[in-house]
Amino acid sequence: MLARAPRLKFIQRIGASSHPIDLQATRERGIAVSCLPRPTLVHVAEHAMLLMLALSRRLLDCDRAVRAGGPAVGVPGKEYYNWANIGGLSLLAGRTLGIAGYGEIGQLLARRASGFGMRIICADRKTLDPTQHADAGIQQVPFTDLLRSADFVSVHVPPLPDGRPLIGVSELASMKPTAFLINIARGLLVDEDHLYDALVEGRIAGAGLDVHTREPRGPGDRLASLANVVLTPHMAGGSRRGVLDEMTAIFANIGDALAGHAPRHARVA
Repeated sequence: MLARAPRLKFIQRIGASSHPIDLQATRERGIAVSCLPRPTLVHVAEHAMLLMLALSRRLLDCDRAVRAGGPAVGVPGKEYYNWANIGGLSLLAGRTLGIAGYGEIGQLLARRASGFGMRIICADRKTLDPTQHADAGIQQVPFTDLLRSADFVSVHVPPLPDGRPLIGVSELASMKPTAFLINIARGLLVDEDHLYDALVEGRIAGAGLDVHTREPRGPGDRLASLANVVLTPHMAGGSRRGVLDEMTAIFANIGDALAGHAPRHARVA
């Protein structure tokens, strides 16, 4: 590709990794390269952690219980542990997180989940370099094994070429009845009709969704009626300001390249 582009001055990659770019060839041709880390991806990884914590600690039920109040107002300073009698609380520590799609967001999530003491497995269409992630204790497994083993399945893949869901009836049937599904990638990757059935019938424990088949969801939505679902309005990437900041850095780099200067943001030596 570089040989076919003799006028090329600059390559801008949106993401921190330079792996897809032949850096030796760009250096030989005097082509500047920038691999711009995306703070929005950190937001997404943190949001996946938020959804996992909210589901495992039944955050929405706890919040509603506190707002509803008890049968009588308590005595100041007298402690009454779990006075709302919320059951089914669990830890992230010691549980298995299955990351479907081990790109930049998947790797950011793995580092954060490891800090919570989770075991990490991942599935990816590419065979990962085992030395790259061995120190972190992350194991690549077939997707079918990931579904059977994970306590949390978090989806981080692009839309499939044929538009079909990644998580459909057979995938949901493979998951543990105690497992939670997290989707912060694309709404169509999860078959929401089969997800609803699996949640109602207790075939999986719950779901956290930031992306949806239809956005916004309509009034009377079936999934929104379920207590074991946490929903957010496609905002895992953070504020719009963050995206604009990324665009500002990209166009500043392009301006530098056109002016014959090295890019000022995330330049690659």
